[in-house]
Amino acid sequence: MLKQDVISPTRNYTGYLSATYDTGFFGDGQLYSELLITRRKSQQNGQRQLTLDYAPNSPLLLAANGGLFTTQPRRVNSAIGIRTFADYGIYDSSQTQDFVKFSVGFRGDLPFLPTWRYDFYANKSWADGTYSFEQILADRLAQSLNVRLVNAAGTPITTPGATIANTPGARFACVVTIGNCVPAPAISNAIIGGQARTAAAAWFDYVTDDVVGHTSFRETTFNATFDGPLFRLPGGDAQAVVGFEYRKSSINDVPSSDAQRNNLYNFTSAPITKGSDSVWEAFTELEFPVLRNVPFADELTFNASGRFTHYESYGSDTTYKIGGKWAPTRWLAFRGSYGTSYRAPALYEQFLGSTTGFLSAQSTDPCTSLFNVTNQTIVANCLADGLPNNFINNGSTTVIQQGGAAAGLEAETSKNLTFGTVIQPTFGPAFGNLSLAIDYFRIEVNNGVSQLGAGALARGCYDGTRPEYCQFVVRAPYTGSGTGQLTITQSYINVATDMVKGIDFTLRYDRELGPGKLDLGINAVRVIDRVNQNDPNFAATHFEGSIGNPKWAGTGHVGYDWGPWYARWGVEFIGKSSDNFLVDPADYPSNVYDFSVKDYWLHTFALRYEPSNRYSLTAGVRNVFDKKPPKITAEDPFVNTISNIPLQSGWDFRGRTFFINAQAKIF
Repeated sequence: MLKQDVISPTRNYTGYLSATYDTGFFGDGQLYSELLITRRKSQQNGQRQLTLDYAPNSPLLLAANGGLFTTQPRRVNSAIGIRTFADYGIYDSSQTQDFVKFSVGFRGDLPFLPTWRYDFYANKSWADGTYSFEQILADRLAQSLNVRLVNAAGTPITTPGATIANTPGARFACVVTIGNCVPAPAISNAIIGGQARTAAAAWFDYVTDDVVGHTSFRETTFNATFDGPLFRLPGGDAQAVVGFEYRKSSINDVPSSDAQRNNLYNFTSAPITKGSDSVWEAFTELEFPVLRNVPFADELTFNASGRFTHYESYGSDTTYKIGGKWAPTRWLAFRGSYGTSYRAPALYEQFLGSTTGFLSAQSTDPCTSLFNVTNQTIVANCLADGLPNNFINNGSTTVIQQGGAAAGLEAETSKNLTFGTVIQPTFGPAFGNLSLAIDYFRIEVNNGVSQLGAGALARGCYDGTRPEYCQFVVRAPYTGSGTGQLTITQSYINVATDMVKGIDFTLRYDRELGPGKLDLGINAVRVIDRVNQNDPNFAATHFEGSIGNPKWAGTGHVGYDWGPWYARWGVEFIGKSSDNFLVDPADYPSNVYDFSVKDYWLHTFALRYEPSNRYSLTAGVRNVFDKKPPKITAEDPFVNTISNIPLQSGWDFRGRTFFINAQAKIF
């Protein structure tokens, strides 16, 4: 397990080219273009379990054939004789991502309105990815476990009681030999101990293969923007921006053929995800400098913006933002804004291909053990489906996961409120320049895109609280015992609500000191509340102060600039947090489980040498004091862990690292 990658190693290649040409045409128009080409290659080592099911009475179980049992053991069920839970060992995954973006535009002053400017812009981007990972192929595994004894010539041995031990030259061969089948190894300590890769190398190579998938993404954009003054106000010219934009994007994700036909052992199928969407937008932004440099109004400015959006897949919506700034003096200002936003679901959320899995009906079917159900609405709806009073579902529920386009998935919407103050006292050159900004924010996302669990969908339908869920729940006709099974479609739908509010602090200070200039900066955030509700049938959960959602976090730095040199000491801070308040103490007693972490500080030092604006060299060390990430009890149900370390951003998993960066402008 120590050979697993926590952070994916990557290699990144980037090429960038830009050019401009002054045409002197149409208001001194300038033709400009950019080309960006990148390639990212990544590779990870992972660890997983190897589960092997030996059939009842399989000759691979007997000690006389190299197995572990002198007689056939008691079977697990009619299909499984012995099930082994072994270590697969390290498996490899790799990805290659190529991205190309070409942009071209023409900008200048409008000839018939010279105080206004225009910008016509278009771009086309291509993203192509290839992903590969080592997998066990289910059909090859099943074929390899279906074996029989043959002699040296390959002829099947039919003598009753024959084994490798009592039959010279006997060996195992696959019953179905197509595809150069390699028989599975007999059960042994080496196989159980996770040494299949070396103990049975030929078989392991036969049942495993690198499966490869491909993803392509395309996007085309056209944009036209105009900006300029409208009229004169006491504080200056009122300004306006007006623009139009068209975007079209498409995705085509093609997993390997084995993934598509559900031939990856212990993995669900992965179908093709393919679709496209387009959007037209019109937008404007207005700024009105009402007053400037008058008593009690060093500045008074209002601004407003709006956007109309029409998606081919969802229809239309409008968003807006209004704001303002009032500075009664030069050293004190108040500002605020309120707006709405709109996020169309990603192509993946819309067009994810259908995958099928199975869950226990005991946890997903509200009608099972109907004679014990006390909710009369559930009972009535179950009986209306033709189920008897004594219905028991001992089978499984079919769960289909797919994108939400067919179910009428809509866009997320949000409301954003901010207000605060900026303080910039002037104490003279000897003191330096100081500014402090304090801003309150509240962001609420409604109609959030999410996937509900199969059980939540079925219960919401049958108990009548969420009748709209019934479109995702289908019951087969009941004709007797073992019938009446459920099929539930888990689609992306609009149900989630998220809200966060807090206070941002930004402090800046600089002054001349000695031969150079000292600068200091601090950015901090205090989260007052963070709420999430994925299922409307359950109360919202407050996550502020939990792991990954600290109440306090921030960054800071001290720098000194002299001549071509710049030295910087940076600090990152994550406040203490805990998931103890989220769990039930009866299930996670505090004397056994501890899901809390202490304050975390990370320090970085860098030194830059820049003799001109064409060349620079930077070297430094990240995590100067080699700070280790925090540890918790591994069974925290709210975070993923590796060993006892929660996987959350902000904590350094590499330890102390050194870096060097060189930059040069060729043209």
